[in-house]
This record gives sequence, structure tokens and C-alpha cells, in this order.
Amino acid sequence: MRPLVLAAISIISGITVSEALGWSYGLVIPGIILSIFLISIAYFSGEGFKGLAAAPAFFFIGALFIIPYSRPELPDNHILYRVQNGAPDASRTGHVVEGRVLGAESAGKRTRVSLDVEAYRGEKSWEASSGLVQLSINGRIDLMPGDRIRTLVLLDEPRNFGNPGEFDYKKLLNRKGVFVTGYVKGERLVEIVEPARPGPVPVNSMRNGIRAFIDSRRPGTPNP
Repeated sequence: MRPLVLAAISIISGITVSEALGWSYGLVIPGIILSIFLISIAYFSGEGFKGLAAAPAFFFIGALFIIPYSRPELPDNHILYRVQNGAPDASRTGHVVEGRVLGAESAGKRTRVSLDVEAYRGEKSWEASSGLVQLSINGRIDLMPGDRIRTLVLLDEPRNFGNPGEFDYKKLLNRKGVFVTGYVKGERLVEIVEPARPGPVPVNSMRNGIRAFIDSRRPGTPNP
């Protein structure tokens, strides 16, 4: 087998295994050091440099590359830790959060919002928080990127259904930096605390106007 092909296979294998098993730096870095040590022994013992001997090193290098995406280092005030360590009642009654809207899209009777969380309502006062949350709001609400909103939301970690061969939705969100999803029971639970500042070109208004025009032309939609 050609050395470059072996190196590529080793790196891809390292990426796949590390992502699937959630390896950490504490495991991978010693593996790289040990692999280099074995290569050095083989070289100085007269065996010379062989591609097969370098395969473990390339394997662990691949495993190292994927760690920032599969096991990112999150700040202590990340909203994920609020979900994992929060009061049991909060999982049923909901969490009150504030943040900036990064994007919003309505489809049918649902509105999907990407929210950059900035504050979390604790037991006694507001506390600084961080992290992205993908919200699903039951109802249509016009939100613009840059709007600061406050809402009562049911938060949880992304989960798959566990069906064989299903699409890994959790992994997709994690790669986008989203480790928490939320469900808002109704659009009335969303308060716009601070509207977005209008830019020189009303891009969002134009986009919403085009979307409304397209929706009005769909079959079965009554004309205004």
C-alpha cells in the first residue's frame, strides 16, 4: 500500500473513532507521543522508516483534529450546564432566558429561531449566560436578526429517536455549535425586549415581504 494512501486511511479512521467514542485530549496526546516513540525505536534499531510503523501516529493525529468539534470546551456559564444541572422542576415548568436573535424562519404554524443566549433567570436574579439555542415556537411571530427577546422555554439537549439508520440530528446541531434546543408553547410567551437597529438597507423587511408574497400565491391560499 502506498504511504499516502495508508496515511489518509489512518487519519480518517482516527477521526471516525474519536468522534464516535468521544475521545479527549488526555487520551489522544499520550497516544501521539507513544506512536512517535515507537517510530523512533524502529528507526534507530535499524528497521528504517516504514509507512506501517507511522500508521498509529497518523491515526491519533486524525483523532486530535476532530476533538474541538466533538468535545468543545464550553464556558462555565454555558446554557448547556443550566440544563444539565438545573432544578428538576425547570424541566417541566421551563427556563426564562434572554438573548439576541441570530435568525428566524416561520413555516406553517411554527417559528424556528436561532438564539444567542446572554442572560438566564436564576432563583433570585438574572445571571450572565452564553451559548446557542435552537428554539421552536408554537405559532408565527415576526422576529428580526438582532432582536433581543425574553421567553419562557422548555430546554433540553438535542436527541435522536434511536431508530436504525436514522439521520444524526444531534451531531449536525453540535457541529453548528448548538448543544441545547428549546420549545416555546406559544408566541405570546416571547417578549421583544429590544428591537434590532434598522440598517441602511431593509433586507429583513424585503425578505419578509417576498416570503409573504410567495405564501399568498400558493394554491388554496385566499387572496387578500
